Amino acid sequence: MSKLYQDVLSEAVRHIEIVVTANREMVGATEAWLKEDIKEMAEHRRQTERLEEQADTVKTRLLTTIAAAETESKRTELVELMIDADALADQAEGITHRLSLITYRPRKEIRDQFHDLALVTLKSVEFVKDALDALGKRDFAGALSFAKKVHLQKNTAIEIFIALEAQIFTSLDVDVRVSTQVRNIAVRFEEINQRAKTVADEIRVFASSKQ
Repeated sequence: MSKLYQDVLSEAVRHIEIVVTANREMVGATEAWLKEDIKEMAEHRRQTERLEEQADTVKTRLLTTIAAAETESKRTELVELMIDADALADQAEGITHRLSLITYRPRKEIRDQFHDLALVTLKSVEFVKDALDALGKRDFAGALSFAKKVHLQKNTAIEIFIALEAQIFTSLDVDVRVSTQVRNIAVRFEEINQRAKTVADEIRVFASSKQ
């Protein structure tokens, strides 16, 4: 493992910690939205935006470092890993922004499913962090194990999303314009899980090649 590889992975772990925190704020924003606490939701949105900016700063610095290492054989893979991991913070910020634009409070069944989807999504990102941490410590078996857990979380997220989508469009109290907005937010949760799976696959490639 080259020095660049080790240095980038060390910074990548710090970066993903920021990303995880941004996703925790996103869960907090979701919970505040579900209970119609506008003030709390605004604070979670502000924190998510701040964390997204921090994550982007770290990503930019790392991409510059990687680009300067012209002889590094894994440069492209490292770049893809950083960009995809950073997108997890971008998408969390996007969800908090869109939640702040919707005043509708869904009925209990939808609230529960939204909350479950948010928690599953957070867990996916936390498993990505665990996988990256294991990779940085050269615990390749551990990295592969956590990457597999991301895949399982993705499957759970799909199940919740399908049930939630059905609830959204069968709820007679939901205007079609609002239901479309609500569904779009659910889709964005699903996109985070998909992106987490992509990062997990990239980690698996690194871990498998080092075993």
